[in-house]
Amino acid sequence: MKNNIFIIEDHDEALEIWRGQCLPKRIDLVHIDAHVDFEFYPAKTKTQVIDQAKDVRHLKRELEKFLLYQKFQQNFEKQLNIGNYVYPAMCEKIIKNFYWVVPGDNSDFRKSLDLLKKMLKDFSRRAANTGERIETGEGFIKTNILGNNFFIFTLNKLPTLKQSVLLDIDLDFLLIKNLNEAEFLDKTKERTPWIRCREFIKLLKQKIEQPKVITIAYSTNGGFTPITYRYMADEIAYLLNPYIFKKRYADSIKASYFFQLFKRTGNKEYYNKAFNLDSFYRSAYNNLGHFYLSMGRTKEAYAEFNKIREVDRYNAINNIGLGQVCLRNKSFYKAKKCFDIVLKNRFSPGHLKHKYTALIGYAQAEYGLRHVKKAKHLFLTCSALRPMDYICHYFLGLIYEKEKKHNFSLSYYKNAIRLGFFNLDIFKRSIKISKKLKIDTTDLCMAYDRYQKNGGSNERYSIKKESEYDFKVN
Repeated sequence: MKNNIFIIEDHDEALEIWRGQCLPKRIDLVHIDAHVDFEFYPAKTKTQVIDQAKDVRHLKRELEKFLLYQKFQQNFEKQLNIGNYVYPAMCEKIIKNFYWVVPGDNSDFRKSLDLLKKMLKDFSRRAANTGERIETGEGFIKTNILGNNFFIFTLNKLPTLKQSVLLDIDLDFLLIKNLNEAEFLDKTKERTPWIRCREFIKLLKQKIEQPKVITIAYSTNGGFTPITYRYMADEIAYLLNPYIFKKRYADSIKASYFFQLFKRTGNKEYYNKAFNLDSFYRSAYNNLGHFYLSMGRTKEAYAEFNKIREVDRYNAINNIGLGQVCLRNKSFYKAKKCFDIVLKNRFSPGHLKHKYTALIGYAQAEYGLRHVKKAKHLFLTCSALRPMDYICHYFLGLIYEKEKKHNFSLSYYKNAIRLGFFNLDIFKRSIKISKKLKIDTTDLCMAYDRYQKNGGSNERYSIKKESEYDFKVN
C-alpha cells in the first residue's frame, strides 16, 4: 500500500518533502494551521531585489539586506524556518493557489477579520506582483500574492476541491480556536481541542478529494501544541491510513499516558518509559519552564526546570533553561555552571545542536560578571559559528562601545538592527554614537519610527517564530 502521509516535527520540513516528491509544477496547497507560515525571507537574491523593487527607496533597503546577508551567510536557504517555508515553495513554483484554512467557526473568523486584513496589507506592502484588492465574505477572504490566488477560509466554508492538492496540517489548528490568540504562547498550558480528530477528518474528507501528499506537523517545538496532545498528530495519520499508522498511534498513546503519570508522581521510571517510546518527551517543551521564563516569572520557571533536573540531571536543553533563569536573575556564576554542564557533556543527545545555545549563554554570563575580554572572545566565536545571530552583534556592539571603539560598535549595532533585533536601548546607543561620529542618522530614525509604530516590537501576524529552545532532534 502506497503511503503519501508524512508526520514531521517542525513544519518547515514539509518543503523538503514537497521538493522530493514527483509533483506536477504549480499544485494547489491547502494549509490547515493557526499560523499562515508565509513570512518572507529577510534577504532576497540580487536578481530578486532588482526584479521586485517598487521604487528607488525600496531597492536601496533590500540591497542593503542582500549585501549584509552575502557578507555573513552565502547560503540563502539557511533563512528557512517554521514560519516562512510556504514563501519559497511559491517562489519555486511548487505552489499555485494557496488555501489557508484557519481554525474556528464563522463567529471566530469575524473576530479575526481585522487581524487578517492587516496581515494581507503588510504582505502586499512587502511583496512584488501583489494585488491591493482584498475580497471578503462570510468565512472567507481572497487576494493575490506573488501573482497567485491567496484564499483564507474556515473549514466549513472551504469549497470542495476536486483537483489534486498538497494537504498540509498543523496540529495546533485543533487547539487554537481563536486566531487572535495564536501568538500567545503563555496560553498553551490552557489549550484544549476545540474539535476532535474524528470530526476533523470527517469534515476534511468532504472537502478534499485528491490529496497528492499529506504532511502533518506536531508543532510541539515552540510550544504551539501542548505536549499533552502530541499524540493527536499520530491519531490523524491513523484515521487517514489505519493500516500503516496503527502501531505508531498505539505507541504515541502509551508515551502520553506514561508522561502524564510522571507529571502526577514525579517517578523517574514513567519519565524514562515515555522517553523510550518518543524521544521528544525529553525536549524543552516537556515542562512549562520556558512559558514562565517568557513572562518573566523566573521563580516558577526555575521550579519547572528543576523538576526535570531531578530525574534527568544531564538533560542539555533543561540545563540551558536553568541557565537562562539564572541570567535573568543576574546569578551569573550559577548560570555558568548550568551552561558548563552542557558544554562538557559530549555524549548527551543533541549535544552539538545545544552547544551553541549554551556557549552564547556562557558568554552572556561572562559579560554579566564584567569579564569583558573573555566575553568578547566567546561572542566572536559565536559570531563565527552563526554570523546571522543578532544577539552576538548586539553584545559585541556593547563591548566595543565600552572599549570606546565607536566605529566598530556602531557597525555591530547596525548589523543587529538589520538582522531584526529591535529594542529601545540599541536605537538610543546607535543614534548617540552616530551623532558623536557626525554620521547621518536618517535611516536609524526611520527604523526607530517603524519600531514605535509597531508598539515597540517587530510585529508580525500569526507567524510562527523559532525560539532559543527549538531544535530539530532531541
